[in-house]
Amino acid sequence: MGNPWNWSDRSVGFIIISLVILTGVIMCMWPVKKDVTLFFHSEHLPMTTKEPSPSALEVALEEAALPNRTVILTMLNKAYAEADGLLNLFLQSFHEGENTEHLIRHILFLTVDQVAFYQCLDLNLHCYKIGMDSGDLSDEVLYMTNSFIDMMWTRTHFLSEVLRLGYSFIFTDMDILWLRNPFVNLKHQGEDMLLSCDGYNGLPYDDRNSINTGFFFVASNNKTIKFLDKWYAARNNSDGMKEQDVLNYLKSKGEFRKMGIRVRYLDLEHFSGMCQTKYDAKKVTTVHANCCRTMRAKILDLTAMLKAWSTINSTAEVVWPRHKACHDSWKVSRPEDDELKTALKFLSNENRTVIITIINKSHTEEEGMLDLFLKGLRGGKETDYLIDRILFVAVDQVALSRCTEMQLNCYKLEMSTRNLSQGPISELNGLVDDMWTKSYFLRMVLKLGYSFIFTQAKISDLTAVLNIWLRSDGVSSVKWPKHKACLDSSKIPDELRA
Repeated sequence: MGNPWNWSDRSVGFIIISLVILTGVIMCMWPVKKDVTLFFHSEHLPMTTKEPSPSALEVALEEAALPNRTVILTMLNKAYAEADGLLNLFLQSFHEGENTEHLIRHILFLTVDQVAFYQCLDLNLHCYKIGMDSGDLSDEVLYMTNSFIDMMWTRTHFLSEVLRLGYSFIFTDMDILWLRNPFVNLKHQGEDMLLSCDGYNGLPYDDRNSINTGFFFVASNNKTIKFLDKWYAARNNSDGMKEQDVLNYLKSKGEFRKMGIRVRYLDLEHFSGMCQTKYDAKKVTTVHANCCRTMRAKILDLTAMLKAWSTINSTAEVVWPRHKACHDSWKVSRPEDDELKTALKFLSNENRTVIITIINKSHTEEEGMLDLFLKGLRGGKETDYLIDRILFVAVDQVALSRCTEMQLNCYKLEMSTRNLSQGPISELNGLVDDMWTKSYFLRMVLKLGYSFIFTQAKISDLTAVLNIWLRSDGVSSVKWPKHKACLDSSKIPDELRA
């Protein structure tokens, strides 16, 4: 039978092709449900992913970092950025230091306010603005105020983010002079952290060294990221402690060893501060204005140090200036510091218990009882962090000045005037007065609702005991000395035998 429509095979083929094309056009134009579209794309088409754009922080770090992905970090606010402020002095030390000027282009300035950020940009520096939880930090932030503590904790959190992005860092406070390139002495051989010290015992890997977080290096790896996270998380239980105190506490609890963190402590000959008065001109690398309360005092004494440094090539010996401004800065106390309630609230633990000791002029002499007491705590097992939880009650102005100069927690107790220089009978009478004054003060503490641990020390015999303890390894037997000085001190004076 023939084709009733009289169509050729060619015509039929043409019609079929046309219908296929038309169907395809209709399918493309027909609205499709969103979930079907997603399924279609995810199941039948290859996904093309675009690399995420680097964050502003990543860009800033990449621009400032050295080829080995190490960057120098410091914090900057409006007060620091003012004319003749800490920023200018900080940069001046790089310009005048030995082999340090080129390091400026590897510093990332972390600005905490808009004025500081714009000032940083005007100087063609590497700048990054970080958010702060504690509000306006553009003015001078005094040591151990709430703003100071908040700023230090924000810094700690930020540093963990830097490590997470794969960058190692040197953090430096801006009140530090860079007189020499520190990288020569910062070459790390497998260490995860290099920490500067307030007190250094000569043993670079001894956790009994007292640390200072104004200058330190951290290598980026999984261990250090986890440790900084742990450090920051400890803020929740820190009870008003600054980040350095918490780090000291973690160190004393053996957290470095538990987490496999290898730490080297930096010696004070190269990485020095204003808590000390002697410097080796051939070795000094950085000078930190620690033991200094106000920014103005820091600027005055650091300027004097930098001026002395400038003479190093013209004279055989550098005459380093006294840190008079920093010393005097502690004589000005905030009104709230004079309130016993404030001191007890700040220093007590969660069950309202505080550690108290009383000091006077004789205790605070060089190599005296106070120095020995602190040395014992720093050299003890899990005790160095306690220094920042002790209330040092000063009974005279000399003791108060030395106490505040050492950045301890100090309270001035007014005492009746007496003369203890007229012989043993007057001394015994004075001792009785001391005991009653102490009892009266401790009664005040109890009435304010605080429990206390009171401690005092006898210097003569403790020196012998401490020297043996510091030489011991904590395992082998120790031959303790006889307490001859204490036994002799109990003898009745000849004047009282009659």
